[in-house]
Amino acid sequence: MNLRYKILSGFIILTLMLTIAGVWSIYHFHFIGNRVNKIMEGEYKSINSSINMLHALEREDSAILLSLLGNLYESSAMLQTADSSFAGGLNQARIAINSDNNKKILAEIESNYAVYRTEWQNLGNSKPPEDLLKGYFANSHSKFLTTKQSIEKLLMENENELYSTASNLKDLANRATMPGIIAIIAALVFTIMFSYFVHYYFISPIIKIINAVKQNKKSGIPINIESNSNDEIAELIDSINYLGLQVKNSSN
Repeated sequence: MNLRYKILSGFIILTLMLTIAGVWSIYHFHFIGNRVNKIMEGEYKSINSSINMLHALEREDSAILLSLLGNLYESSAMLQTADSSFAGGLNQARIAINSDNNKKILAEIESNYAVYRTEWQNLGNSKPPEDLLKGYFANSHSKFLTTKQSIEKLLMENENELYSTASNLKDLANRATMPGIIAIIAALVFTIMFSYFVHYYFISPIIKIINAVKQNKKSGIPINIESNSNDEIAELIDSINYLGLQVKNSSN
């Protein structure tokens, strides 16, 4: 093979390996970026909606206590605002839902909240204050706690999914570094092979030529260099052998 093509093929192989490694890394990092966006748009929104529902639920419970203290106007406005906020959080959770287990928990939240909402809407039907307080602790507050537990369950589920996804992303990031490591190892192996190639086809023949010329100059030993290749170096060796033979014949 021509020396030019030998050298060129070596650089082509190295470029090809580095290109494959680069494309592989870009693909994995792009995939990780998409997964991160999914986390921000999915799990984060679901967690945020759960927190909003918890806050709304707490405000509703505070509003019921205000009504028990006789502050009916303020408690009514507070209940309406909190109920609207809870409905918004519930709708946001429906949009952000991403698993069958989340669907079951969300259905549980809707069912529990519907019962709780009916309880505090009917709480004012009992006129005597002692009946209001008794109805609150016997029914409304227990339904409040049940609904709160369901929301906390959803929040915990989303946090676990967020942690699990983050762990998967860490594994993906580690895998994305593999092409770089492989490229480094391949480059080292190729460098060793290329060094051997240069030594075998370039340096070793040149050393042979130099030694043969020195021996001829020093002791008159005829130049006769063996060639192990079929390229320009081999042609150079043949030419030097021919010149050495011509010098020997002319001296005779």
